[in-house]
Amino acid sequence: MKKILLSFLFICTLITVLLGGVLVSPYYYYNKILNNDYYSEWFSIPNLNENIKYPANPIQADSSNLGNDDLWKKFHFMDVVLPLPVKNPFFFVSPILKFKKESKKTDFGLKLYGADEREIAKIYFMPNKFFPNEINSQKLFKLPLIKKYLKSIPNDKLWEDLFSKKFDNWNIPFSQMVYNLYLLQIRSRLLPNKFLSFSLVGGTSTASIQLKSSNKDYTTELLFTNNNGIIYSFVLICEKNNTESKLIRDKFLKEVQFRGGSQYLSNILYKEFKGLDYPDQIDHLGMLYLLSAWTHDMNQTEYIREMIQHLEKGEGNQRQLENLYSYAQDRYDQTFTTKDIDGLNLNDNVLLQRNVELEKKKELEDLKNKKVEVKEIILTPEEKMKLILEKAKRNKRTKKNRMIID
Repeated sequence: MKKILLSFLFICTLITVLLGGVLVSPYYYYNKILNNDYYSEWFSIPNLNENIKYPANPIQADSSNLGNDDLWKKFHFMDVVLPLPVKNPFFFVSPILKFKKESKKTDFGLKLYGADEREIAKIYFMPNKFFPNEINSQKLFKLPLIKKYLKSIPNDKLWEDLFSKKFDNWNIPFSQMVYNLYLLQIRSRLLPNKFLSFSLVGGTSTASIQLKSSNKDYTTELLFTNNNGIIYSFVLICEKNNTESKLIRDKFLKEVQFRGGSQYLSNILYKEFKGLDYPDQIDHLGMLYLLSAWTHDMNQTEYIREMIQHLEKGEGNQRQLENLYSYAQDRYDQTFTTKDIDGLNLNDNVLLQRNVELEKKKELEDLKNKKVEVKEIILTPEEKMKLILEKAKRNKRTKKNRMIID
């Protein structure tokens, strides 16, 4: 009887240990994964960034006061709609265009200056990409019940949790563990290799990723959103410890919108440019309309030509023209210049090309305006008489050859 009782207790103990192991093991392996200390065929993320587990608190953009709203206008560049200064006494914009000859593609951005022409912010627009589908990325997620559960999560909740959910609690249901691991997998694909922090912008669906900056006096962040499975984004670089730069950043964070563009939109924007008053066409406002139109049809050479030639007719457009000249030279082997402009900061190649084009234009104008001199021929009396007789003979022959019909 004693042996039977001991055997029963042993079996109960074994069952308890096994059940405990089954129940505890998921928590054990979950913790090891979060601590970057576990790799298996079911789930593994090598070289996990510690910051990936802990999003920062939502960014609260302060209410910015940047003057009258009439001094700002929203423009649609590529997939991003941003408010920019127009006819603004405190800020102005110039384009950033860099043509890559190897890939035949253009990097596009904007510079924002203060009234003293101090550069206070930069924007670089990024090509859109698809939101990563990670259902089949790990063997764990392919299990039918888990796969069904992950697919049932609403996109809005998934996006919000990606940039707000922290993994600092292990005492959670198994389904929550799986969901956290799924978020971890997407973060590892979506976030850049080297980042400082990430979070949502308060009250919006815009995500912000703080990146390491090459210049210690500036901050760099990637801002993007998910729209029906497509990620739209841009990089914002702002000067540290600068009140104006902070206000600009806050305005962008609060008012930025993301939407796709098209060639049809390019045509509409170009027509709007043509509808502007002439003083606006040759000012920064006209440039921004043409620049916006061009970003939706980057093979439209005429937009670059018109930007340059309209800005040349205006005043105080040197900063805008400098980059446009360089870009046109790199991409089209010409600058499209028609007028000599003072106060430009250009490299020698672009400067030489401009001078060649201006000289050629001058030569054509001189040739067009040059009068052809006709030298009068003075005839002797004998030569004049000879001409009269020859003319009379020609007239006589003409009369004989005429046919008379009654």
